[in-house]
Amino acid sequence: MPDDATEPTSLARARAFVGRGHFLRGAGGRDPAAPGPEGACAGRVGCDASGFVAWCLGYDRYQPAFAGGWDWVEPDGMILEAETTGRWFQSLATPELGAVIVYPSIELVRAGRVDRCGHVGLVAAAPPDWGRGDARWLALRVIHCAASLQRRHGYAIGETHAVAWSARATFQGQSHPRWRTRFLRYVRDRLHPR
Repeated sequence: MPDDATEPTSLARARAFVGRGHFLRGAGGRDPAAPGPEGACAGRVGCDASGFVAWCLGYDRYQPAFAGGWDWVEPDGMILEAETTGRWFQSLATPELGAVIVYPSIELVRAGRVDRCGHVGLVAAAPPDWGRGDARWLALRVIHCAASLQRRHGYAIGETHAVAWSARATFQGQSHPRWRTRFLRYVRDRLHPR
């Protein structure tokens, strides 16, 4: 367990909800001052990965003209913003405690839709040496909100290893560098205070 004095506030907020929460696509993350990440949507209460991370980092996930036509801070928009303006997120070569870990939607259009949505979480623990090999992904810990966690454990917010994040370079035998997992540092509050 990290020293609480050095742990980012966002990570402390994330840890407080491990083992809790309900997954609800498109919900949560609208009120950073709320006591938790969940919000109401279509008469149900819950949050998704983007809503969870927004609440942990302390911003409303709805930001008009956030990045490239996206008004919602979500995985594809986060990556685009980091690779263009960098006012909210900056790319990292290696993971660090409290960093955002994100992969984009996979752009294999089938029957007129994108095959898989992107995903986002917070780095809860990173190996001291980010070298090559699968062992680094086992040592990397991520706190995130996912429907798969809810199906397996009955709650949507959990801390897991990052092996699933490592597999994003390929999908159904195809690969593309845009699909890779990225590490981002949240910089909005530091560089551009509200």
